[in-house]
Amino acid sequence: MPAEIYNVKSFQDYMDFVSESGNIIQQDLCLFRGQTCDKELIPSLGRLSLGNIQKFEKNIFEDFRKRYLAYDPRTFNNDFDLLALGQHYGLPTRLLDWTESALVALWFATEKEITEDDGVVWIFFPNDEDILDKQEQSPFTINSTKVFSPNHISERITAQSGWFTCHKLMINENKFLRFERLKKYKDKLFKLIIPKAIHPEIRVKLNILGMNAATVYPDLSGLSRHLKWKNLKAERF
Repeated sequence: MPAEIYNVKSFQDYMDFVSESGNIIQQDLCLFRGQTCDKELIPSLGRLSLGNIQKFEKNIFEDFRKRYLAYDPRTFNNDFDLLALGQHYGLPTRLLDWTESALVALWFATEKEITEDDGVVWIFFPNDEDILDKQEQSPFTINSTKVFSPNHISERITAQSGWFTCHKLMINENKFLRFERLKKYKDKLFKLIIPKAIHPEIRVKLNILGMNAATVYPDLSGLSRHLKWKNLKAERF
């Protein structure tokens, strides 16, 4: 059975669904993922056309490990955190971003001011058995796709209440399986469709609640993006 789907009617409808759903309230951990379109849940590494994903991943990660110190002097105790750092700066990885914040996810789903697509927010309810032990495992040799909470190695991870799923590579098939189709997870997922017609309303109301480009991306690029949106006064609903 595919994940359950709910069509959101308004900002308030989204908030009501998240806050009043019995399934959500009963969970110790609930994660969200916002997307500007309804694409499959595959990490960025799996979206490239590669003859050998394993070789490419090994080479690009080792290059990143050698070179990142020129930009960031910190050293990391495990590959999960270094992989998370690369993920947040655009390195193709086997990680997929999630957040503990329903508002952050909704912002990501509706951030584009001009779009042809409805946004999507995925809701995921992992159990204790779904969480990786970063001290005992490597992201490159995991036996199954699992979730982990990174150390707060960047301001973006903190601002976005970031989590990740770390995806198992099917080496013989040279691909990653779609997360939403994995047998162990498909019953732990909801998909909320956010119609493009209500995106302007949502962006304005999220900003009132302090959720905008400047808070999601706590740097000068995020601030500049937010100030452009704020001063254009373009949103009407």
